[in-house]
This record gives sequence, C-alpha cells and structure tokens, in this order.
Amino acid sequence: MPNWKSYESSVRLLSAILAAHPGLKLDYNEVARFWGDGIKYKSCWDRCSLMHKNAKLLRDAVEAGLDPFQVELIDAPSKAQEIAARFGSDCTASALENRFRPLKRDAKLINDSIAKGIDPKTLPIGAETKGAGLSKGARQIARYFGSDATKSAIESVWKRQVRPSVKAITDALDQGGDPKDVNLLGTFWTGGKGASEIAKCYGTNCTKSGLDNHFKRDIRPNSKAIRDALARGDDPKDLAMMENHPKTHIDECTEISSIMGSDTTPNGIKFQFTDRFRPIAKRQLDMKAAGLDPKDVNLDSVKGKGAQGQSS
Repeated sequence: MPNWKSYESSVRLLSAILAAHPGLKLDYNEVARFWGDGIKYKSCWDRCSLMHKNAKLLRDAVEAGLDPFQVELIDAPSKAQEIAARFGSDCTASALENRFRPLKRDAKLINDSIAKGIDPKTLPIGAETKGAGLSKGARQIARYFGSDATKSAIESVWKRQVRPSVKAITDALDQGGDPKDVNLLGTFWTGGKGASEIAKCYGTNCTKSGLDNHFKRDIRPNSKAIRDALARGDDPKDLAMMENHPKTHIDECTEISSIMGSDTTPNGIKFQFTDRFRPIAKRQLDMKAAGLDPKDVNLDSVKGKGAQGQSS
C-alpha cells in the first residue's frame, strides 16, 4: 500500500490519472481558480507539464510490461531526499547517495554470489569492499590520535589488526562460540615485515621465525593468563610469566606455589625452573648424548641460570 500522505504519492497519483486519460484536456484557468492563493495560468501549466511528462513515463513502462511504480518520477523527491530529511538538517541527499554507493555494490556482490552458489559470508563486504575506502576516515582518525599518527599507519592497523579481529569474532559467532573468548591479541601478530624488523633490532642471533615462535608460544599464553586473571578478579602481578614452556600451563606455577605453602611465590617457582631445572636437564641431555649416565650429574654444581653441571 502506498503512503498517501507522502509528497511522492501525490505526484504519482496525478501522473497516473493523466496517464490513464491521455485525451484529458485540463482548463488551467479553472484549475488555477480553484487552487487559489493568486496562482496564474502559467504557473499551473508549468507544473502540470511535468505531470504530463511523468504520465508518458508511466505509459511507456506499462506498454513495456514493467511495473510503473519503479519509475523514478520527475520532480518527485528521491528516496535519498526523503531519508536525508529524516536524518536532519545536516544531512544532504548527495551525501546520503554517496553513502549508499558502497552498500549498493555490496548488495550486487551478494546477489551475484547467491546466483553462483557462493556463501555471501565469504565476501569482502563493508570496509573490505573495493572503493569503500578508509582514506578520509583514516585521515580523520590519525588527526585525533595526534601528530605521531599518519593516515597510512591507521590504514595499516585497520587492515592487519581490526579486520582480522572482526573476522575472528564473526567466525566465533558462526560456530556458536562466545566472542569474549576470542584471542584478539592473536590476530594482531602477523609476522612478516614487522617480525623481520624486530628480529633485526634484537641482533644477529635472532631470526624472524624465532620471533614468531616466541610470540606464539610465550607472549600469547601470558597475555591470555593476564586476561583470565583480570576476569577472575585476581591481581595480574601474582602471575608467573612462563617462558619457553610450550607444554606447561602458566597457572601451574601458581598451583605449585599454593601447594608448597605461604613462603613460596609463583615467581619463585618459575625461578627454580629457569635457574635450576633447565640447566640440570640440559646437562643430563648432554651427558646422554656423550654416552654417559645422566644419573651421575652433580646436581649441587648447578648454581645459577645457564651454569653447567659437572658429572661426579
């Protein structure tokens, strides 16, 4: 049902009446007289000539077997104008039409994908659509970040961090998971040039792959432990930050400490692992490789991190 209270409906109704009665001759003097407000023949004729043009458009559409309702009428406000009017005085039809362009492109992508049997959720909809651009927005965001932020840097963060995070959240929802459990930090590390640059600053004994492994094996689990601690209401400073323990849960030091008693701390347990157990384990492995019996390792000779145990 049309909205008879709208301006477009009034224009369309009069145009449809003229289209249905092509032989109708209007007396514009009489029309002006019944209109009132001092309107003259010329003004009435000018206005009605537009309605006759609309009537021809409607007749052409009907004769072509099309729905005349889809015809864009002359001088009728566009849908963009009507939406802009409802947005407020600071919104224009051209601005709204500009905003709808990427939406229309996305809609076409979706319709084409359905026709080809492709799942629309796999499409680069929204900010990822070519032409939807972040250029102007990135410039504005960089401006509010401060003088040390650039447009290209904002765009880089958007592409390398924000989009992967959005995809991770979307995938979690699609799989019935809770987005709060998504490790967003994991989407922030993409290795590549960033890892190579950091490795370069570390020194010649650090490689990109080594840095990637360290980030995935140590940084992410520690970050998750901190978030989990905060979620439980615990103080993150009490956590034992584990390093190079891919198969050891970070919370185990806290658990071991609680079992040993109040005079031990998680960091103290961690220190024992890094300063005592690892050097001893390394010495035992070296002894085994040399054909010696690991039981003969002198445990008391390991005094500090990296110290070499001596066999008795």
